[in-house]
Amino acid sequence: PPNLKDEGLNFIKESLRDKREDDRAGFVVFGEDALSQTDLSTLPVLDVISYPGVKGTDIEKAIDLSNVILSQSDRNNRRIVLITDGNETDGSAIDSAYRSREKDIKIDIYPVVREPLGEITIEDIEIPDRVKLREPFIMKTLISSSVSQSVVFDLYQDGRKIISQKLSIRKGKNLFLFSITPNRIGFHKFKVEILPEKDTRIENNSIETFTVVEGPPKVLYVYNPGTGYGKVLSALKTQGLNVEPISPREIPDTVVGFSGCSTVIMDDIPATLLTINQMKAIQSFVRDTGGGLLVIGGPNSFGMGSYMGTPLEETLPVDSRITQFASLSNIALVLVIDASGSMSGQEGELTKIDLAKESAQLVVDLLKDQDRVGVIAFDHSFQWIVELTSAKDKEGISKKISMIQAGGGTAMYPPMESAYRALKDEKARVKHIIVLSDGQTEPGRFRSLVEQMRLADITVSTIAIGSDADINLMRNIAEWGQGRFYYTNDIYSVPQIFLTETLTKSRPYLTEKPFNPLVNSYIDFLDGITVFPTMLGYISTSIKPKAKQLMSALNNEPLLAYWRYGIGKVLAFTSDSGKRWTSLWVNSPSFSKFWSQAVRWLAQDVSNYYVSISTTERAKDVDIVVDVFDHKGNFVNFLDGTFKVFSPSGSLINGDLIQKDSGRYYGKVEVKEEGIYSISVELRKEGTVIRSLGGFYVPVSKELKDIESNNSLLYSIAEITGGRILNNPREVFDEKIRGYNIEYVDIWQFVLLLSGIFFLSELVLRKLPALREQRETFIALLSRFPRFKISDTSISMYEGSYESPPLEFKTYKPKEESPIKTSSMEHAARLYIARLKQEREGKK
Repeated sequence: PPNLKDEGLNFIKESLRDKREDDRAGFVVFGEDALSQTDLSTLPVLDVISYPGVKGTDIEKAIDLSNVILSQSDRNNRRIVLITDGNETDGSAIDSAYRSREKDIKIDIYPVVREPLGEITIEDIEIPDRVKLREPFIMKTLISSSVSQSVVFDLYQDGRKIISQKLSIRKGKNLFLFSITPNRIGFHKFKVEILPEKDTRIENNSIETFTVVEGPPKVLYVYNPGTGYGKVLSALKTQGLNVEPISPREIPDTVVGFSGCSTVIMDDIPATLLTINQMKAIQSFVRDTGGGLLVIGGPNSFGMGSYMGTPLEETLPVDSRITQFASLSNIALVLVIDASGSMSGQEGELTKIDLAKESAQLVVDLLKDQDRVGVIAFDHSFQWIVELTSAKDKEGISKKISMIQAGGGTAMYPPMESAYRALKDEKARVKHIIVLSDGQTEPGRFRSLVEQMRLADITVSTIAIGSDADINLMRNIAEWGQGRFYYTNDIYSVPQIFLTETLTKSRPYLTEKPFNPLVNSYIDFLDGITVFPTMLGYISTSIKPKAKQLMSALNNEPLLAYWRYGIGKVLAFTSDSGKRWTSLWVNSPSFSKFWSQAVRWLAQDVSNYYVSISTTERAKDVDIVVDVFDHKGNFVNFLDGTFKVFSPSGSLINGDLIQKDSGRYYGKVEVKEEGIYSISVELRKEGTVIRSLGGFYVPVSKELKDIESNNSLLYSIAEITGGRILNNPREVFDEKIRGYNIEYVDIWQFVLLLSGIFFLSELVLRKLPALREQRETFIALLSRFPRFKISDTSISMYEGSYESPPLEFKTYKPKEESPIKTSSMEHAARLYIARLKQEREGKK
């Protein structure tokens, strides 16, 4: 906090007033990093402060950098004055303190005391990394507050609030336990938010975590709300598959939302019911995680469902461009576009009229040279922006369209009548008008006009944008004109609607003729299915170059197609799910068998292995460690491993897993965002595929978690190095410390001897009850032996009268008296043993 920073700067300035002329000083500032401000100098100046990063505190870096600077000096009395609250988030200050002691550098401490006024923070949240489906687990939440108060506690699962209640918070640490029963398998995010009565910072009032719910893989069946469930859903359930029906709006918009899902089925779903993010999530689910995708046709799918140019079509083995019928394309199309004042309304970065112009330009690009196109813009009057002409000069037509400006009222009848007069004598195979409007129009004889259009073989489709549009009129015009009515609140879906309507009219997608399916190529899931009944229709598509056409409809068009997309499998079936075109197949035993075998074949491969994923955060990187065991608990070695990390924003990071230990594989990923990251790992060997999910959490700032100073750490640093606890700036250059040195002597022999004496004494006292009276006197006598040999020019590191404050344990118990005491022989032995351990590890 700024007030603590100012306190530290004032302390430095005050201390320099007592510096002797030959004393030398330098400055280091630290946060996430440590930066040297000045080298050792007799005239140090601290006028500019560098920016070491504020999202963390690495005391170890600060001490190590200070050690390097002080090592350049040959003076005996070398000291570091550490000004901090002791709340380190990275590194180990204790480790660096031992390194300072080895260099005979002492660390004096000026503890910056935090005095929180009405501050509250969510200190920690804990749930198991993995849980079982429908088995309750406990979530622990630790909340620290400097005052007693009430808070509103909200718990979210995957963005949905599942708990909201008022909690009473006591001063200090408060532990709350919540029981949660998971009902969906896969990777799930949890977020806790509190709304307190008293607080100084809102940044530490939320925290996130995650878990992986394990259970049998599920199949997501996406149904069309307008046409209902197909017969495939009931067929899969009768075959024992774990199927979950969802509407298009329930499709996850990030790939993480598909965790625990083996296959996605889309039954007659138009792209206009999906967002771009949803389509990209499905694409990533297949390509990047190995998921299966089955797309079933119907009147609203493939070319009829605006798939062309979308991420969904990129994922499919078939293309909506039906090149074999390109020569038949011959359409005369007039676009009647509302350019009234309301169309200038801003939606994000673009206005409605901008998107309408862009849509018209896309339509022109889609048309063939032999097609004819015209564009009318209207407000209270109308203008032919492009007279009905050949679509060959696409660049010239698009340039004219870009000049449309919005303004004025809405009179839709006159431009529609003008479009009718232009089209009625055209000789095109298809004559069509598309009308777009977002408002209420002036009156007109619309029904009579549209009936005249039908007599001239002209069809009309309408697009209504927003709730202000004349929805009833637009729907009626489409019905009278034997066209299609579209309504949307999302103006960014307008280009896709224009494409859908143009493709529908300019391409013969819908084929409704009886045909007998032809099996072109054998594949595993067709086992036992040799004959298919007559089907009554399908959507025309073209097979993609690298895809395999398993079954054919009329004219050798794809009925069933397959390919590998990334590491996943995709099937496209261009007839329907038993509603109309395959109604003769529904009652056949082969119907259920076909769909269940296809879905099982698409499902991600499952292996009988146990995978553990752990992570360690290191500055801006996270280390990923993957342990793999077989069903007997043996390590699994020599696997080829990769990982995919999905950031909180949904971006994908790929990497390789490298084996360095038995059954253990390592990876590293750079993190740039705060929040929950999910991990998908895949390991392969000789046809065996092992997959697992994990994750990690990068908090907004670890600096915000602690609301009190960590005095126990600071006292330990001073004790290890022979430093002092400073109470005021004048003690920094105190004359008492000049010329003195603490001489450290190895005392392990003495500690060992003393332990032996205590052991033998205990035996004697147990065996000789008569001597028990002398026990306390004997122990008191032993306790007087000194722990350090002090030279004539030295002072004890324990001189002074400070008392160690209570030690803050990261537990849920009340505060206890610190075990670090200046007269504690146990602590001296513990510090010495820790140093031996560090030296031993350093020799490895």
